[in-house]
Amino acid sequence: MGDVVDIKAKRKNKITPKQMKFCQELVYGTDDEGKPLSQSEAYKRSYNTKGSNKTVWIDSCKLMSNPNVTLMIKELRESKRVSTQASALSDRDYVLQNIKKIIENAEENASARMRGLELLGKHHSLWTDTVELKQTNTDELKQQLATRLDELLGKSA
Repeated sequence: MGDVVDIKAKRKNKITPKQMKFCQELVYGTDDEGKPLSQSEAYKRSYNTKGSNKTVWIDSCKLMSNPNVTLMIKELRESKRVSTQASALSDRDYVLQNIKKIIENAEENASARMRGLELLGKHHSLWTDTVELKQTNTDELKQQLATRLDELLGKSA
């Protein structure tokens, strides 16, 4: 890897390989529990530093104030979002295709075919109930409550 990495060929902004590693760690990195890395932890991994937590925090904040670094982080996050969306759509399509295969397979047992139809119907919201809510004016509601209380207490309104 060279000393400088182009963010995009058409852009003049450049970041160093360590800055790029920081961006990647911040967007894609996870700790031992699978949680996203903090800014400081991403910095520690990228710069192999053993400095104090305060020093690491200060240096990572300085790095985050670099417009080229923040732009790269934004681009990586967008790329990750698009990739995650595409993967989810792909998985959904895969599941739906297999449900349809089960439904259309005459050799499949009736229970599996019915379950496939049910899942397909749920996917297309065929059995979703809609509830209509009526908004009541609060003054009107207060008047109705007062009238009802008067009736219950034996007073005439």
